[in-house]
Amino acid sequence: MKNLKILLIILATAVLSSSATYFFAGHTNNYSLVDKAYTMLKDNYYEEIDEQKAEIGMLYGLAASMGDPYTSYLSAEEYEYYDNILTGSYSGVGLSLSGNEEDDLVTVVSAFPNTPASEAGLSSGDKIITVDGTAVTSLKIDEAASKMKGKEGTEVKLTVLKAGQKTPVEITLKRRKIELETTSGKLINGNIAYIKINSFEGRTAEEFSSKFNALCNQGARKLIIDLRDNPGGLVHEATAIAECFLDKGNAIVYTEDKNGKQDWVYADNANANIPIVILENEGTASASEILIGALKDNKAATVVGEKSYGKGVIQKLFPLTPLKTSDGYLKITIARYFTPNGIDINHKGIEPDHKISGDEAQLNKAIELLK
Repeated sequence: MKNLKILLIILATAVLSSSATYFFAGHTNNYSLVDKAYTMLKDNYYEEIDEQKAEIGMLYGLAASMGDPYTSYLSAEEYEYYDNILTGSYSGVGLSLSGNEEDDLVTVVSAFPNTPASEAGLSSGDKIITVDGTAVTSLKIDEAASKMKGKEGTEVKLTVLKAGQKTPVEITLKRRKIELETTSGKLINGNIAYIKINSFEGRTAEEFSSKFNALCNQGARKLIIDLRDNPGGLVHEATAIAECFLDKGNAIVYTEDKNGKQDWVYADNANANIPIVILENEGTASASEILIGALKDNKAATVVGEKSYGKGVIQKLFPLTPLKTSDGYLKITIARYFTPNGIDINHKGIEPDHKISGDEAQLNKAIELLK
């Protein structure tokens, strides 16, 4: 299989200088306004300036100036937080977050099951206003996410505007070890394999395949893939699962960068010919939408639920100085992705074939369709 080379979060080999003059060169005589401002502050500020702090501030500001909530500077600590999430183990509250470009607020994509966030009733569409009294914005979403991480047993206070409400509320959560189970499965009605995918991490495709094969050995001849509240993760894990159910040569997804260069991913193996229903909701995002788009466009699955979140862009991580990771990373949105039929779902989401509200009603509809 030709796995997608770009992951949602990967280490890159590109080398970027951490010096301000590298980033801001390009004006007259390679001496930019930012360089001038930096020199003015250094020469005229009434106290000695913290040069490292000033440089880090410029990095945050440079990334934020793109106006893209997914492009950001990550300190070494913030990078560690994201790396831990991808491994499925960290200490925090269990939230997947996104930036909202319209109101500049940090928005909940989903709360992972059996975590402090889900137990407190946080859900897709809720807005995080402050973390421990500090205002957070979508352009500093990584900083907000990092603030929610902390030592197990400690508390973090969030000011939250619940979806559909007008008055924010304060919620105190106690951090704990988050051990995410990427998949779970069971047999329904004797012949339907039900597999829930919570996120796409380094072992998800393997776990999915193992559960699917085990359920087939128990008599499963039909499949429900539950992607509700799945915020995404590693793209190649989603494409690996899609490939299991598509004919060789079928398109799975393609990306397009600012120069119009396209990278296509195609199924490279024989598929399992089995009726499939996918469950989605407003917390279904990113890599989950890639899997849905691939199976829906190739008419390999029927989609039930509510319109998905609509995150159709991919990020790549660039270390500022590869031999000194303490300098941090730039996380940059490098391309859009499209479903096989050329549909751009960014900010739009994927509409279900059968629009149904309510978890139980959605599952019942899936079972009904497979009968």
